[in-house]
Amino acid sequence: HCLPPELKHDVPVLEPGLPNAGEMAALLQRTLGGTRAMDGMSPGLQEKIIEAALGLSSIQAERTFRLAVLASRNGRLNEGCIDCIVETKKAIIRESGALEYYPVSESGEALGGLEELKKWLAERGRGFEEEAVKFGLSQPKGVALIGIPGTGKSLCAKITAAMWKLPLLRLDMGAVFGGVLGASEKNIRDAMQIAEIIAPCVLWVDEIEKAFAGSSGDSGTASRVLGTFLTWMQEKKTPVFVFATANNIEHLPPEFLRKGRFDEVFFLDLPSEEERMAILEVHLRRKEFSMIRQRFNLAEVAAETRGFVGAELQAVVE
Repeated sequence: HCLPPELKHDVPVLEPGLPNAGEMAALLQRTLGGTRAMDGMSPGLQEKIIEAALGLSSIQAERTFRLAVLASRNGRLNEGCIDCIVETKKAIIRESGALEYYPVSESGEALGGLEELKKWLAERGRGFEEEAVKFGLSQPKGVALIGIPGTGKSLCAKITAAMWKLPLLRLDMGAVFGGVLGASEKNIRDAMQIAEIIAPCVLWVDEIEKAFAGSSGDSGTASRVLGTFLTWMQEKKTPVFVFATANNIEHLPPEFLRKGRFDEVFFLDLPSEEERMAILEVHLRRKEFSMIRQRFNLAEVAAETRGFVGAELQAVVE
C-alpha cells in the first residue's frame, strides 16, 4: 500500500478479498439473471459453475461468466461452460505468479508401490466427508514427503488430488520472492487467500527446501515468508490440504515438520524389488501393452535394476 508515511495512521486500508460461494452465486445472478442464459439451469449445474469460478475476483468472474455463455452453442449455461470457466481460471491464476492450477489426470493405478502411503491417503481422505465432520474428526491438514529425487513425490501430489476429487494448486516458491521490498510477503498471503477461497483443495509445494536454503543473506525475507506460511498452516480453518515435498531437509527448521502442521511425514526410499516390478508394469501399461506379467519377465528386469528410482525405471522402459 503506497501511502505517504504521514497518512498511514489516518487513512484506513480495506482489503475486500475474493468472493466466497454465496457472493459468487449472487454475482452470477446479477450478471446473467433475467437472461435466457440461465433458463432451465438445474441447481446442481449452478453449484458446479459457482465452484468452478471460486478463486476469481468479482470482475474476473463476471467477465468469465459472459465468455462462457458466448462460447456455448445455444447461448445458455451448460456442462461445457464449466470447462470454459476452469480454463479461464487456470490462465488467470497462472498470471497471479505464485500459483498454478493443475488439471487432475492421474489415478491411483499410475503409482507403482508405496502401498502404505496410498492406504493412508484413502483413509485420511474420508476426513473431508460431512459424516466425519459431524462426528468431530478434524479435516486433513497436510502431508510431507521426503526422499531422494525420482521416487515419485510430485506424482503422489497429483494422485492425491485425483483420489479425493479435489482441485490441485501448485505453489511456486520461486515466484513468491519478488524483487520489491515487501512483495514476497504479499505474494504468499495472496496465494494462501486464493487457496482458501477454492478450498477444499490440495496445495502442492514442490521442493520446499530450495525456497528457504541460505535465507540468512536476503535481509530476512525468506524467514518472514516461512514464518507467514507456518503460521497459516497452523491456524488455517479452511480445508486446504498442504502437500509438501523435499529432497533435502537440512536447511528447513525443525518446527516445519512438527505435528500440527502435517498429519504425517513419509520418507520415500529406493523401491524394493516388488515395487520395481509394479513401477515397470505401470509404465508398460501406459504403452497399452496387454498381459504384461505374462509377456515380459519383470522379475528379471527388477533384479537387474537394484538401486534404480522410478524415473530411471521409466527410462529403462523407454
